[in-house]
Amino acid sequence: MATKLITIDQDGSEQELRAVASALVQGALVGMPTETVYGLAGNALLPDTVRRIFAVKGRPQDNPLIVHLYDQSQLAQVAEQVPAEFYLLYEKFCPGPLTMVMTRSQVLPSEVSAGLDTVGIRFPAQRTARNLLRLAEVPVVAPSGNLSGRPSPTQAQHMLDDLDGKIEYILDDGPCALGVESTVLDLTVSPPQILRPGVITAELILERTGLTVHETSSAVSTKASLTVSPAEAKTEECSQHGSVIFTPRSPGQKYRHYAPQAPIFIARGRDSHEQITSLLSRIESETDKRLGFFGAEDTFDALRRRMSEMKGLPAVNIVTYLYPGSEQVETATHELFAAFRELDAAGVELILTPAFPRREFGIAYMDRLERAAESEEK
Repeated sequence: MATKLITIDQDGSEQELRAVASALVQGALVGMPTETVYGLAGNALLPDTVRRIFAVKGRPQDNPLIVHLYDQSQLAQVAEQVPAEFYLLYEKFCPGPLTMVMTRSQVLPSEVSAGLDTVGIRFPAQRTARNLLRLAEVPVVAPSGNLSGRPSPTQAQHMLDDLDGKIEYILDDGPCALGVESTVLDLTVSPPQILRPGVITAELILERTGLTVHETSSAVSTKASLTVSPAEAKTEECSQHGSVIFTPRSPGQKYRHYAPQAPIFIARGRDSHEQITSLLSRIESETDKRLGFFGAEDTFDALRRRMSEMKGLPAVNIVTYLYPGSEQVETATHELFAAFRELDAAGVELILTPAFPRREFGIAYMDRLERAAESEEK
């Protein structure tokens, strides 16, 4: 199969999009840009298409998919019960990077939700995603368009690198605006609970809607015995071993995600001085490795000055992915997955990066970074 890469022009390439939308309805898989990351889009009403998405990505069967809609007029196709909170959240945040979990309609194939009775629903804001959904007129599942476990794609080329020859189309509409997946909010519990953090935080929801929602710990585990709350997972008894297995209610909860090939070291500390001290200590112990650094230009300049002052430190080869100025969590979030991919391509053996405080954008950023670094930090 030859994957067709279509570059979207300023007019939105309506004619080409109509052809792609028609193919999507019939079962084709499409690389779809959104404001968060590029998604692997398919007709949510076709079980064979849904199963093919799992196969193409190498995605675990117990990792549910998110359904993407053009507007709330399509909601009845996928949700059986719509809580009152939905309409307030829809008014304030949609279209946008918010996924809301509700009771699944029986019309929707069970494969979409990994057998759960719930489904995550989102209304993307990106222009090409909206045009494609408007033309297709069907619910569309669209997990991140990468091989499972790899960094999410924030550019069309990232999808091509992972899935070339495995899907029919990729729509190239430039880099994603945000670079981090949507906030997932469970509306089937009271108060609503954030299952996966994103740029729409509990604080922002309270500010705009008056709704109080609970945050969920971003602690992760790849083990079958993952411990999460009943609101986050479906429990099944494993008859052979007598253990408890959990099916997560949201993508990004159970498995190591977003990970580059190289392990990641997160430099922690109360301030930049302590973080740089942590980085220096790790660099001293890894002088035989090809190291990578992701962060701000100012931070790397400070690190380099401190390295030059260290007596006896041998020459160290550090490949960098830098953004201008000082550490800004919004910029770091936008660049994170692209940095992982570029540093992997450079053949680094360890990625060094500073942590951010867990507030506002930093909540989602640290969730993704720590999931990617899980094996290094254990």
